[in-house]
Amino acid sequence: MPVKVVAWTIVRYPGLSFAVDAGDVVSVTSSGHGAAAGTLVRSSGTGASWQEAVTVGISGTVRAVDGKPVLSLARRG
Repeated sequence: MPVKVVAWTIVRYPGLSFAVDAGDVVSVTSSGHGAAAGTLVRSSGTGASWQEAVTVGISGTVRAVDGKPVLSLARRG
């Protein structure tokens, strides 16, 4: 039964840890997981909807680009 996600809500933001790497790059990782809830709706036309919770983690780097911080997140699978 096909479904689609119609909205995401952050329930709890993850804690973050920062470490300065070589070349003025800052590594960003989650020190704890956050939580998000997705609202899903059945595509079958029944209009039934529900929420599912997922854990949220962050991993990536921050670099200065034109004097502004730019966060690049690592993608999972």
